[in-house]
Amino acid sequence: INNLRTIEIIGWTTLIFGILLYFSDRFRLDKNLKSDFSYKDAILIGIVQVLALIPGVSRSGIVITSARFLDFNRVDSAKISFLLSIPTLAAVSIFGLYNHLENQDLNFSITNFFSILFSFVFSLITIKYFLQFIKNFSLKIFVVYRIILGILISILFIYKIKVSKIKKAKMITKKTTTALFKDKFKIFFNIYQFGFIFFRNNKNNII
Repeated sequence: INNLRTIEIIGWTTLIFGILLYFSDRFRLDKNLKSDFSYKDAILIGIVQVLALIPGVSRSGIVITSARFLDFNRVDSAKISFLLSIPTLAAVSIFGLYNHLENQDLNFSITNFFSILFSFVFSLITIKYFLQFIKNFSLKIFVVYRIILGILISILFIYKIKVSKIKKAKMITKKTTTALFKDKFKIFFNIYQFGFIFFRNNKNNII
C-alpha cells in the first residue's frame, strides 16, 4: 500500500472513481434497504470497501458507488455507507484506546471530552443534511469535484516530472561542463609540465 502513495496513483484513482460514481448515479433505482438488502449485497459491498485502502479512493464514495450499481436508491446507498462506517470507526477507537492503555497514558482532559462530543454532534448534523441533499439532488456535484481534483493532481504530477527532468538535465550539463573543464585543465597542465621539463633539460643548448 505504501508503494501506492504517489501523486500519480492519487490523481488516477480520484479521476477514475469519480467517473464510476457518475455512471452509477445515471439511473433512477428504487431498491429498498429494509426489504432488498441481502447477505450477497453486504459481502460484495464489504469486499469493494477494501479498495479504500488505495490512496485517492474514498471509503464512503466507493460504498455509495457500489450500492448504486447494486440498484439501491441514493438515500439508501448513503445509509449503507454510514452504517458500514460504524465498525470502522469503532475499530479505530478501540485501537486508539488500546495504545493509550499499553503506553499507560490514562490522562483524559476536558479537551478530549469536548473533541469527542463535538465530533459526534457534527457527524449527526452532517448525516442529516447530506441525506436531505441527496434526496433532492443527484451526486453530480461530487463527480465534478473528483474529476476536477483528479485532473489538477495529474497536472501537478506532470509538472513535477518536467521539473525533475529539467533539474536532471541541468545536473548532467553541470557535470559535463565540470568534466570538460577538468580535462582541459589537465591538458594545459601536462603541456606546461612537458615544456618546463624540456626547458630545464635543454636550457644550456637553448642559451
